[in-house]
Amino acid sequence: AQAVQAAFDHTAADALIELAGGRNPLDGASGYKALNAEALLALDPDVILHGSTPGSPHAGLPAWVWQTRAGRAGRVHALDLSRHLSFGPEVGKAAVEVAAWFYPPADKRIAATP
Repeated sequence: AQAVQAAFDHTAADALIELAGGRNPLDGASGYKALNAEALLALDPDVILHGSTPGSPHAGLPAWVWQTRAGRAGRVHALDLSRHLSFGPEVGKAAVEVAAWFYPPADKRIAATP
């Protein structure tokens, strides 16, 4: 099965998640590591963030990502790597955008299917 690169502790993505008020469920290791379908499905995260290229936000994501709670609820979000993870002058705006993905207004929440 295809693996995805996942952000564990001490990564730019982990720092962005923390800045946005979220909690990274991937801990116990540092850096970016491969995560297979079984591991991601066992975590069953509420939200999935992934790096993307402009114009094709979900290209390259394996189909099993959509079987998670996040995938079923439409809470898989593409990060623009140059904007979200550069930690330049726009880092505050990037964190606010990601925070809105973690904590959407009540009228924007999508109920997950059981």
